[in-house]
Amino acid sequence: MNHLASALRTSRGAFVLAFGALLMIAGGVTAGGWMLNLPDVRVPCSESAVRVTYITPTGTYCEGSNPFEQPSLAVLAVLIGIALLIVSCRLERRVGWMVHRLTTGLTHGSVLFALSLPFVVFSLGSCGPSAVVSGYQMLKGFDLPVSDLNLSPNFAQHFGPNPAIIVLVAVAVIGLAASMWPGWKSDVVRLVSAGIGIAAVSAAFLMVPRGVVFNGTELYVDGGLGPTIIALALGISLCVDGQAVARRHLGKRTAAAISLHTG
Repeated sequence: MNHLASALRTSRGAFVLAFGALLMIAGGVTAGGWMLNLPDVRVPCSESAVRVTYITPTGTYCEGSNPFEQPSLAVLAVLIGIALLIVSCRLERRVGWMVHRLTTGLTHGSVLFALSLPFVVFSLGSCGPSAVVSGYQMLKGFDLPVSDLNLSPNFAQHFGPNPAIIVLVAVAVIGLAASMWPGWKSDVVRLVSAGIGIAAVSAAFLMVPRGVVFNGTELYVDGGLGPTIIALALGISLCVDGQAVARRHLGKRTAAAISLHTG
């Protein structure tokens, strides 16, 4: 056990632990997205898990949640991964390049990838057609996706560009650049950029058009996988950089107190 603890305190050991933590986080997010897309299965109509009831000429049957749909396990994997990531940074007291800056650089860089995923989902009710809009479509502006929703072309309306997406792109670029900049000031830059990015995600989603009504039916707006990944990635960077900045601040105060006491 002591040998394992000693190995994890090295740069290589801390990096292996951080890499495993990132894999666990990525696996949890991927599993969560997979579970959300699982089809419903037939269940007895007496069960509480019934989501849809179909009445047909041959009888009545019900569909409910898939038994593999266990989002709590995906959340647990992500939380364990975040905890291991923080432990890996604390084990390597020097907070080296391979653990700290690589991790926070990857989390900021993942924002650019997540913007290519569905950011918002438009739908005409739970059983109606739906259409997705990515973050990059919101960046340059988009026409309401009338074709996927089976709407009349006369109903098309242009929205955007969304300025909050521009902020997210800037956050990703600045965070990546700061990861290559040695010194404690780069930690502060990434800490601030992560906080701004999380606020920008919320603002971008709130700026999506709502309350649009077509033929008496309101167009529903739901969040996609993109905002979840962005908020999670920047939240990880916020935790990792936050504890590094806090530890440095506490270290300076402790050193000042010791110096004052000895003087």
